[in-house]
Amino acid sequence: MSVDISNYVVKINGTTLDPQPKFDGGLIWSSQDIMADGTGRAEDGNMILLYVGRKRKLQFKFPFMSAAKAKAILDLINSLTFSVTYYDPEDGAVATRTFYKGDRQVDWYSYTTTSPYKELSFNVIEV
Repeated sequence: MSVDISNYVVKINGTTLDPQPKFDGGLIWSSQDIMADGTGRAEDGNMILLYVGRKRKLQFKFPFMSAAKAKAILDLINSLTFSVTYYDPEDGAVATRTFYKGDRQVDWYSYTTTSPYKELSFNVIEV
């Protein structure tokens, strides 16, 4: 099955991102299994897995953007938690989940252009 994710838009709290993270590496999806304390190798060498759950992480990158567009996107993730609607490859469908923000980063390009930021990047982690 071929999926053209350019047909799906990413939204935060119902607001469509402008621009969309469509360039190579603009949106990276990952999934992490969460294990409880006590998970690890026992003295006999056997692995003890105390599975708690699975959480998703989305990494966003936006190239060459204006300060106003960067601020608008950063404002969308300013609250403690927020909803993100996106195409989830594990679900094989559009999903809406609650996330919190990780580190945010802006790489400067120039102080004298209309697009002073070389890249805005941040990640969000499922609650």
